[in-house]
Formats: sequence, C-alpha cells, structure tokens
Amino acid sequence: MSQTNQGGREAGAGGDGSEEDYERLRDYPHELDYYSLLALPREPPPTDAQIRSAYKTLTLSFHPDKQPGELKESATEHYNRIRTAYETLIDPKKRTVYDMLGAEGVQQAWAEQGLMGRNGLAERQQVGVKAMDEAEFRRWFLMVMKRRERKFLNELVDANGEIRLSFDARSMLTTTRDGDIFIRAPKPKPASFLLSYAVPIPISDMSWFRTSDSETAGDEDEDQSKRPPPEQKPETTKLQLQAAVSGGFGKPVQTVQIINEDTGERLQKEMQVPLTLRNANVNVGAGFVHTFQNDVPKRGVLRGPVLSFLGGSIVSVNAFIIPQPIVQTTFSKAITPVPGTQPLSVTLKSTFSYSPLQCPPDLSLSISRLIGTGGVVSCNWASGTLSWPEFLQDLLRGISKYDPYDEALRPFSMSAFSIGYTSLPTMQAAATPGEDDDDQHEDEEDMFANQANQTTKKAQQLVKPNETWGFNLGSSPMGASLTLQYGRTIFARKPSEPLRSEWSGEGYYPSKDRSGSGAVRLGLRASVNHDLSLGWSVSGTRRIGEFTRMGLTVSMIGNMGLGYSVSWHRLGQSFRIPIALCPVDQVTGDLCTLLVIVPFAVYSAIEFGYQRPRARQRERQEVAKLRKRLRKLLVKRKTESAQAVSMMKDQVLRRQEREADRDGLVIVSAEYGCPPPLKKKIRDQNRVGDDYEEGMIDVTIPVAALVDQGQLIISPRVIKSQILGFYDPFPLRPKLLRVRYRFSGREHMAEAWDSEGITCPMKSHLL
Repeated sequence: MSQTNQGGREAGAGGDGSEEDYERLRDYPHELDYYSLLALPREPPPTDAQIRSAYKTLTLSFHPDKQPGELKESATEHYNRIRTAYETLIDPKKRTVYDMLGAEGVQQAWAEQGLMGRNGLAERQQVGVKAMDEAEFRRWFLMVMKRRERKFLNELVDANGEIRLSFDARSMLTTTRDGDIFIRAPKPKPASFLLSYAVPIPISDMSWFRTSDSETAGDEDEDQSKRPPPEQKPETTKLQLQAAVSGGFGKPVQTVQIINEDTGERLQKEMQVPLTLRNANVNVGAGFVHTFQNDVPKRGVLRGPVLSFLGGSIVSVNAFIIPQPIVQTTFSKAITPVPGTQPLSVTLKSTFSYSPLQCPPDLSLSISRLIGTGGVVSCNWASGTLSWPEFLQDLLRGISKYDPYDEALRPFSMSAFSIGYTSLPTMQAAATPGEDDDDQHEDEEDMFANQANQTTKKAQQLVKPNETWGFNLGSSPMGASLTLQYGRTIFARKPSEPLRSEWSGEGYYPSKDRSGSGAVRLGLRASVNHDLSLGWSVSGTRRIGEFTRMGLTVSMIGNMGLGYSVSWHRLGQSFRIPIALCPVDQVTGDLCTLLVIVPFAVYSAIEFGYQRPRARQRERQEVAKLRKRLRKLLVKRKTESAQAVSMMKDQVLRRQEREADRDGLVIVSAEYGCPPPLKKKIRDQNRVGDDYEEGMIDVTIPVAALVDQGQLIISPRVIKSQILGFYDPFPLRPKLLRVRYRFSGREHMAEAWDSEGITCPMKSHLL
C-alpha cells in the first residue's frame, strides 16, 4: 500500500499516532461548509440568483411541514442549516466575514457589542458601513481587524523591560599548571545588576506635518456617502519614558571597636557588613519616534521638494536628564540611488553629551544593502570624540561660558570603521524520489494510484535547516579585529512557522501553532584581535511558548574569562543571568570543551530521553481522541445522510421524471468513495492487511437533487462529502465521484476526484 493510503487508513481506523496522522486528523473539516451544503462554488463567487435557486430547491425537499412525523425533527434541523447558510451567503457582508473567519466569526461579528452587532464599531462609524458595497466593506473589515491585531501586539511589545543579574562563581572551577581541572561546590555571589524599563505614552498624531482632510474637503464636490472608507494610517508618532538603574554588589569591611565592660579593654576587629549596593547609576529620560508618511502632501510644511525628502524616513530622539543631559538623535531612510535597484538603508546618529557651543556631537553612519536574495552587506563608521577647530573654539568661547574642567570630564570615545556581510536564512524543499520508479510510468487511467503517489511525494519532502553566516572586519586606533558568526537550526521535528501578521490588505491568513517544532537555534561566534587574542561564544535558543524563548550561552570574552549566560525573552521583556565561572588566566582548552559539551549532552538527554517521548505520547493520546471524535461524527453524518435521502427522494424522482419527459439530463446512478485500483499489480501492493477498505456508496438521489435547469455543476472547491445526502465513507483518503447520466437518450459517464469539479452534460462524457 502507498504511504498516503495507509496513513489515511490508520488515521481513520487505529494508526500508530504519528505526527502525520495528528496533522491530518486535526485539519479534518468538522464544521459544515455553507458553500458545500448548497453545492455552490467559492470561485467565482455565486450570484444572488444561484444562491436563491439552491435555497429554493433544497427547502422544497426539507420543509418540516412536508415531512412525516418521524422525520419532522430531522427535517427541522436540516431546514435550519440550509436557512442559516442562505442568510449568510446572500448577505455580501456576512459572506465576506464567513470566507475569512467561518461561521463562528460571523456569529461573533454580529453578536451584541460585536464589530457589526448592536453597540458595535459599525454603528459608531462616520461613514455608514451599511452604505458600503462588498469591496469597500472587505477593505474596511480588513483594516479594522489588522488595527486590532496591531493594537494587541503593541500592548505586548511597547513596554520594554530588561533585568540582568550577574553572579561570580569563579571559585567553582580551578586548573593547575598540568591542566588538571578541579570542581568544587558552587558558591555564587551576586556581582552586578541592571534594571531598565520603557513605557509608552499615547499622544495624538502630528497632523501639522501634512494637510488635514478638512482642508481639502471643500475642493471636491463628490458626495461624502459615495466615497470609499478612508484607510487607517499606521501609528506614526510614539513617545516613551525610559528609566534604568545599574550597579554592583559588595561586602565592604568595617572596623568595629569592642569594649570589655569588666576589664575596660578596647579591641578593634574588622567585620564584613551585609551585602550592599555600590557604584549605582540611575538613568532617566524619554524617547520620541516619528515616521514620516511616504506620500507627498499637497499642502503643509513638507510640500517643498527639499523637505519632501523626509517622506518614508524615521526620526527618533532619546534624551536623558539624569545623571547628565545627553541627547541622541537618529535619522533612518531607505534611499534608491539608481531606479530599479535595491535601496540603501541609511542610518545617521548623533550624540550630544555637551552643548554644541563647547564641542561637536559624536557622529555615526550605517549603510546596508540587500545583495540579491542571499545576504546583506553593511558598512559602519563612528567619528569618536570630536573637537571644534581652534579658530571656532576661540569664537565660541566668547559666546559661551568656558570651563576647562568640563573638557577634562568629557567622556571619550574612539573612532571606528567596519564592514560586514550577513547571509539570509534559506528554506529549501528537496523532493525525495519515490521508492518504486515504476509507479511514475503507470497509465493515466489508474487515477487513484497516481493521486496517492503524488500525495506521498509531497509528504516526503525534506526541509533543509535554515543556516546563516557572516563576518565583520573592524578597525579602530586600538587595532583591527575580525568577527565570524554562524547560525543553524537543529533538533527540529518539523519546520517552525515564524511569527507574522495574520491580517493583511489581501485577506486573513491564520498561522498554525509555532511552539511544537522542538527546534533549537545554535549560534557560533568567534573574534580575533590584532594581537591574536581570541574570543568566542556558543549559544542555543529554543522557543518554549508562542512569544517566549529561553537560551544558554557559553562565552570566552577578553578579560572577562569563561562563563555562562542564561536568558529569557518574551517580546519586549528580557531577563539575563550571566555567571562568571573561571578567570582568564586559568582557562584551558579542556575546560572550554567541558563547559560546551556538558550542557549539550544534558539537553540532548532531556530532549530525546524525556521531551520527545512525552510529546509523542501526548500526540498519541490526542490522535486517539480525534479518532474517537471522528468516528462519532461519521456515524452522525451517515445517519443524517440516510434521513436526507429519504426526505429528498420523492421530490427528486418527480423532477427526474420531468427531465426524462423532455429528454433532458437524468441521473442514472452516482457513487462516491474509493474505487479499487484497475491494475492488479497496484491492487496487490495496496492490500496490506485485512482492514484495508475500498468501495463506493450510492449517492444517486443527492446528485440528482443538484440538477438545476437541465445542468449539473459541482465546483472543484465544493467539499463533496458535505453535500446534502453525502457522507465521508473513508475519511482522510482521496475519493472519487462517478456519475452515470442520460442526456438526449444517450448514456454518459463523468468522474471527478475530491479536488476536481463536474459539469454535465458534456460531449466528452459520452460512452
């Protein structure tokens, strides 16, 4: 049996709970599709006439007043479903929401205080939502949902916080001259700390930069009610309050004088006081960010050709007032020097630590550009501490008060230049060749085997781990340095979907669960200075939740020695615990290897000895629940199908007789299911075990009920198992619909798989 067929059989009838079974069972459509219920196409959208015709045809068969007493309850249930589907699809606004969010989304949107319900947003709109056509409503709905998503994410990321608590555990590891390593019980001591937090402050948009809508409203005579809804502009101005405190811990020694009351003797003794803070620094300031819109205004400050250059740029200002006034300004913009080429991302930053009358600001410039689709090249320059020329110094000293001590206390920074390249992660799918090459040359008439073989190949595609690498060559007055970095995803059970927006201007694209891939992002970094001193780090990061990551880093950096760093990140919040383990003068190659291998071995043992078996056990339990749920659903739909056929039969037979009288389209027979393969070789290969099932169910009456005005049209996107009177006899397996019909006194036959449609009558169906 092919892999696809066997997987489908096991998923429906007791498989081993593999990951493929879990995904297929989870994605199985449990809710009724309104389009399939009415046998209407999604693309192109059905017309109002088609919806009303399908509704009228079905209600004639399922009206409760026309059914016997034993079927009245079932008829009422079917009738209510048909009516709900009709009311949803006939309303363009409800149909738009249904296409994106399903039946539950329609109920929530039209519920009280919902988006379209009573006391909802639609009632508070200045431009009435009821006056919008389908295209305008779709654009408005997508804009509102995207704004809600952005607001939710902004509430998570706008408040940025960081906590860093460093420990000193260098007494834990010692090495001898012979290279022997001694490990003692760890006695970590707090060494330093950092607490920082930035909270956003809502402010109104800076509308004075551009012309308001009211200024140009008088220039247009078009009726306001006929205009399309205005698109919501993204938030362009942000203000944040920033505060940080950092310092170190210590146990200073204090001299204590002790007096003996009996002898009067005075003794002096040195004692360590409890842990105290030292060298604490406090920083308090504010940050301002404004994004200039890319469209050129007709009026306003930015209407000139020079100032219009600011369109599409981002300007930010960070000001600190404690402990000393510092102002940092940043200007970022994408510039395309040659039309049709990749733009240059330019960022210019200036830092004012003193008054410009005393010294110029420190400057830095960063330029980056995308090279094809493979990587990004960047160039960075920093001016360092600058001074005005002597003739300007003499001039500025007469304007401002000059204090020679300020020059001595001024912070000093060195100039630097660097150039680097970073490759972008690549995700490539490599198809695995089939196990039996002879299957590729089977005749086209064996559609079941061909379709199963194609699905098997898609399931066997391998995804290569995304890799990145890069280098950075820097130079400064202190010397040159070379930094190399490499990243790779390991331990991934399945590709992990990145965090992205689910709403766009095109539609709604929901993302699947991103926390179950088990992938670890491995990062390697090494730097070599001009004196051949080496620094390196090995880091591993894993996602443990929807927005949460944890990581561990082993590093050997300069004079800091060898140590660990445990990190926790959740969007804008981070928590770090650096731990110093060994001073640099005692670091050996064996010790470095030990500190890298031990965490890797421990994590591998936990991952493969506990996490993955536990995850597989949970998936097996979930697969068992889904199978049980699916079996109950199939029994229910089979019963409903039999009841629907009995209710439709009389009405359908009368319509068939009328078609036969005018020599029109008459359905002779119709069957739906899994036909046996035509070739004996394929049939023998597929029969693995006695529980492999194949066969067809009779759907003559449901198919005949779809004949309208002498035609039978079933769209390719219609879920055939959800057509009234159908049910899914073999879930999670490809199925065939075979229809034999008579038209103009001649026999025809049409066949269509689940992903194919049927249009009758056609000459190609003639037998």
